[in-house]
Amino acid sequence: MESDDDESKHCHHQALADSILDIHLTNSFHLSVLKMPDESTKKDVIFASYNRKDLEVVQVISSRLRRQGIDLWLDTQNLLAGSEWLTELEALILRARAAVIFKGPHGFGNFQREEISALFKLHADQKLLLIPALLPGASGKDAGLFLGNIHHVDFRLRNPDPFGELRSGLALSAPAQIALTQSSVQQLDAPHPLVQWIVNDMTNLKDMDTFGRRYIEAKRWPEALYIYHRLARLAIGQSNRLYADSYLQIGRIHFLAGQRDQAEKKWEIGFRIYRDYFPADLPQVEKLISAMRNRAAAYSPAG
Repeated sequence: MESDDDESKHCHHQALADSILDIHLTNSFHLSVLKMPDESTKKDVIFASYNRKDLEVVQVISSRLRRQGIDLWLDTQNLLAGSEWLTELEALILRARAAVIFKGPHGFGNFQREEISALFKLHADQKLLLIPALLPGASGKDAGLFLGNIHHVDFRLRNPDPFGELRSGLALSAPAQIALTQSSVQQLDAPHPLVQWIVNDMTNLKDMDTFGRRYIEAKRWPEALYIYHRLARLAIGQSNRLYADSYLQIGRIHFLAGQRDQAEKKWEIGFRIYRDYFPADLPQVEKLISAMRNRAAAYSPAG
């Protein structure tokens, strides 16, 4: 009969296997099922993604932009009470030609990150223009980190005029904003700066894992690796088990991207951490890695 400790270990490994192996997401913003509408149905929609805690300042910005002929779509103003709001929101994202991602003193909200996952997928396919925007109160030396080489707006400044900068940004076409190509083995060291900007703000390991799996599903290997390497750096100070699990996931990304030698090296790191700190768990970890090899091999590498 299994002891409580054995049952706990089994549950941990089962949860880890579910997290690492199940790349079929059930989230409402499942990136792989987003279908683009016909170009003839697209309207001049500019979507606003923001933390609900920053709603008041976003509404002030939206009102001024409206007077200047720019209409931001805010869910609090445009979704009807009692409507199928999630379905309507998904449809709106698909119809948008541009989106402004606001970051304020409260950072990114959890639901906002779900929006960003869907928005980035369309942006990566060069179907959507994304413009990052810093709100008054966004603090810290890293508030605008990674945004230097893409068009962004800083509402904390008077000069240059942020409203003029936003109008200029919205005049761009999506492909002109920043070149994006399908991720390949050669591009694994070049995550998109927008994703770096978002992930740099995250500290919750579970949220980071969820966010990372969205980019695995979208086959955006550079972004997925960036997310899990950051997760590993945070996890090392909290739990050796989480640190080891991060390297198992990093190995899986390399495997899916066609870098099988790198995958084996990362899996070996995770294996060694388990050997040193959790030796009783090694048989389960060996089975887990074997299952990842078999599952990952069913997908087309880097394709």
